[in-house]
Amino acid sequence: GGERLRSIQDSHSVRIIVQRREECSGSGQRGVQIEGSEEGRARCLQDILDMVDWCKTADGQLLKSQDTRREASTSETARTVILYIDSEDMGRVIGRGGATITDIQAVSSCQVKADKTHNAERSLELTGEVDQIEKAKAVIWPLVNWVKDSNGQYLKEPGSGPPPQDRVRGGRQDGALSSVGGAGTLE
Repeated sequence: GGERLRSIQDSHSVRIIVQRREECSGSGQRGVQIEGSEEGRARCLQDILDMVDWCKTADGQLLKSQDTRREASTSETARTVILYIDSEDMGRVIGRGGATITDIQAVSSCQVKADKTHNAERSLELTGEVDQIEKAKAVIWPLVNWVKDSNGQYLKEPGSGPPPQDRVRGGRQDGALSSVGGAGTLE
């Protein structure tokens, strides 16, 4: 999952050191240290802030919260739609290192947030203008077996249309999206 961080590191000529999960204090928060020139560190930090839900400095200063991300991405006409998909399909929607979900957001200009629980049904939160949400849905539909709305009604019935490609061929899906690198939440 570190492809995106390696790309950021290379593009800004910095070194990024991420604390290992097993070294965390149980809070789920992982430290990130950036080494390099002042300009490189500043640009790197901005790229990292663009890919995480929240971030704070070692001394506790909040640099980004989930609320500021949501406020920045919504306008007066934006709305949020919650979809539910089979938990087994979430990996295809997120993609390796977050690459597919990043591509969905880039193609649709819609914010897509994936549920991190491991229930049988998992939610996708789509936030944007109506046309942006529809573009995101158009990319998501071929990746999943079924989709329900927040009322439990099927928007895509199980077995309707061809199954996702990786289940047909038993390998990695080769979708229409180009991979732009991984993204995700640093916890």
